[in-house]
Amino acid sequence: MLACIILLPESIANVVQFMALSYGYTLAIWASGGLAALRYGTPNPKDVLLFITGAICSYISVTLIVLSQVPPTSTFVDFRVPFISVINGFSLASAIATSMAAREIRNKEAGYFATGFTSTLVYILSLSFFLDFYLQYQDVT
Repeated sequence: MLACIILLPESIANVVQFMALSYGYTLAIWASGGLAALRYGTPNPKDVLLFITGAICSYISVTLIVLSQVPPTSTFVDFRVPFISVINGFSLASAIATSMAAREIRNKEAGYFATGFTSTLVYILSLSFFLDFYLQYQDVT
């Protein structure tokens, strides 16, 4: 295994960077689900669907708002992100926000929906703020 890392550093760096966004989101959504289960108890299938529905609604809401203001420039999405984004600290921000939201919501069903929604929204916004700041900084230097 170590031999592969030594022999393929550039390829591994490309894969790690390509995975950064989905890996970070996986950490964020998993942590949110765990926090929801801790707060509301073991989820039943309905709770799981509410959690997923909340995450999907958040993603669709942000997408519709953004696409109404910034039309897509092509049919392809550019996945290049600054290498520093592999740190995935945005997952932590998402987990903290989810924990805060879960503390305020007493209803189990609403809580599962809200934690999925909050996790997705905070991950998207925190990563977007970071990328915007990073790109502006790059333009200055």
